[in-house]
Amino acid sequence: MYLKYVNLWAVLAAGVASMVIGFLWYSPFLFAKPWMVAMGYDPEDKAKIAEMQKGAGLMYGIAMLASLLLAKRREAAA
Repeated sequence: MYLKYVNLWAVLAAGVASMVIGFLWYSPFLFAKPWMVAMGYDPEDKAKIAEMQKGAGLMYGIAMLASLLLAKRREAAA
């Protein structure tokens, strides 16, 4: 994969910004409990919450890869 025109720092910053916004958005201070209720999860089920947290790292990695691939695709279209 040739990344001549992709600013990797911008892609990294976009990925980190997405993570920070996600952490805030789904934090207990904002919308964690209403989101869990809307999705059918029990906010008091600590085992289910721990299970969801285990898969979060993989999801963030996939989101970072998607950001990189979308940047590459945009470069090819330009």
